[in-house]
Amino acid sequence: MSVHKIDFELPESVYPDEARAMVARLLDGQQADLVSTLMNYQARTGDPQVGFPRVQFGRYRRGFSMLGFAEGQQILADAAPIIHNALSNHYSVVIPVSTKTYSVQAEWRPYRLEYSIPRVVVQKKDRQKAWMNDRATGKPYLESLLVRSLRRQAEVVGVELPSAIDVAFLGADRDYGAKRKAEGGSLSAMGLINARFAVNLKLTGIWAIGYLLSKGHGHLDANMSLAGVPEDAEEINHALSE
Repeated sequence: MSVHKIDFELPESVYPDEARAMVARLLDGQQADLVSTLMNYQARTGDPQVGFPRVQFGRYRRGFSMLGFAEGQQILADAAPIIHNALSNHYSVVIPVSTKTYSVQAEWRPYRLEYSIPRVVVQKKDRQKAWMNDRATGKPYLESLLVRSLRRQAEVVGVELPSAIDVAFLGADRDYGAKRKAEGGSLSAMGLINARFAVNLKLTGIWAIGYLLSKGHGHLDANMSLAGVPEDAEEINHALSE
């Protein structure tokens, strides 16, 4: 019941979506089956894997991080030396690497605790957009998405959740366009900045909520959020520019 995190400290800041594309490019032609699995594609067919991505890219103050959930920890451990070597060659410097393991838990509470997700993708389909635009359906939809996301990760990492989860969506600062259908095309995914919710669970560790998780959206550091640590303004500004 843990998440393993590897931070690659680079000479520049690289956002999670950019880091994923860069790693895929640098590892092109190397260890094809491993790289496909790392990128959440099926090794034999190249089709996207369905379900919770075991390896996800994340934010780091100077560089980027990678997160391994469940068997993703072993995938990440196998791939890390190859990624490290490729990055060192690319930047022509030795790349410092640090690792950390987060315990992931969810304990029932007789009251609700509040959390904030810096940026989370909540809509990928047109019918979801219609729900979001209707005050009567938007809040229940978001609350259902939060519960489904918590249960999805809990099943993967082996955390038992109570049968009844009491969650309330409390609002967000603003929305942002997370993905376009084509260059200059219409938006195909929408996210929320600083989405706040309350739930009758004491969450610890890193939780991944919503969609486009492998590209760094939806990561909630529950320990930091519960302590009221301010969110990363630079990361939020990047999301708004997407």
